[in-house]
Amino acid sequence: MRYTILPLIFVFLFTALLSTFLPWWAVWPSGLFAGLFWPYPARTAIAAFVGAFVLWVFIAFMADQSNQGILSAKVGLVFKGLNSAHLLLITGLIGGLPAASGAWLGAVLRRDLIKVN
Repeated sequence: MRYTILPLIFVFLFTALLSTFLPWWAVWPSGLFAGLFWPYPARTAIAAFVGAFVLWVFIAFMADQSNQGILSAKVGLVFKGLNSAHLLLITGLIGGLPAASGAWLGAVLRRDLIKVN
């Protein structure tokens, strides 16, 4: 349980912190550090994906609510009529995938280079 919840919370908070200074790709180093700290590649990658997914959906939802959904309605029309919920899910996927790949790489580096069991 702790090998799933702790990386999720770490990625969520560390990405939120890094996002104030770095652009969108700040989720990747967050996942990388989570993978280096926690030993299970699959669990850590899933936790990193979920942590970044939730953060990005939350940020996108707050931005969408701040303009009453006007921008998401116009962007949805560009993409053949997607509604704001679909755009939020796509945004979460875009945030979650780099975090998961970074966590997987970090866990593999931990396993192969540092030789930690």
